[in-house]
Amino acid sequence: EGAGDIWANTPEKNEYGMQLTRFVNLQGDRGQVKGAWERNYDNINVANNVLQYLPSTKNLNDATRDDFEGEARFTRAFSYWWLVEWFGDIEMRTKGTDEPVFTSQRTDRKVIYDEVIIPDCESAAEKLPVQPYNGDVGRATKKAAYGLLARVCLARAQYEAAGSTEQRAFYQKAYDAAKYVMDNKASLG
Repeated sequence: EGAGDIWANTPEKNEYGMQLTRFVNLQGDRGQVKGAWERNYDNINVANNVLQYLPSTKNLNDATRDDFEGEARFTRAFSYWWLVEWFGDIEMRTKGTDEPVFTSQRTDRKVIYDEVIIPDCESAAEKLPVQPYNGDVGRATKKAAYGLLARVCLARAQYEAAGSTEQRAFYQKAYDAAKYVMDNKASLG
C-alpha cells in the first residue's frame, strides 16, 4: 500500500517489499529506487518542457494556460521535493532535456527548495483552479498546491538551525498555507 500507511513484509525469500520497509538489499539499480528516480526525473523533464514551450503555444485561453502552467509547476515541485527528501543534494534542472546528458552536478537541497520547489508551489497555488481541469479527479488543484506548499515549507525548515529566524519563517509560511486551506475550505471545495 504505497499510498497509505499499511506496510507488510513479504517472506524472507522475496525482498521486494523489504527494500523500503527494512532496507534489505536496497540498491540504486533495483526497481524500488531506480523506478522512483527515473519517474520523478521524467516528470521534471516533462514539466520543464511544458514551462519552456507553453508561452509560445497558440490557441489557449488564459485560464487554460494558467492551469497547464500550474500543473507543471505543481508536478515539478512535488517531484523535486520527493527526490530531495530521499536522496539529498541532487541535480537541479529547470530546462527540458532533449538530448542525452552524460554529466551531472549536485545542487544543494536548500537551493532546490528556494529556487524551484517553494516558488513553484506558490505559483501553482496562484494559477491552479479550484476544480481540476476538465473535472479530471487526480489533477492538481488550488488546495493541493497550498497543501504541498505547507508540506515543503515544513520540510525546508528542517535544514535551518533550530529556533532560528530562518526556520521560523518557513514554519510561518507552512502555517499560512495550511490555514488558508482551512479558512477557505468551502470556497476550495
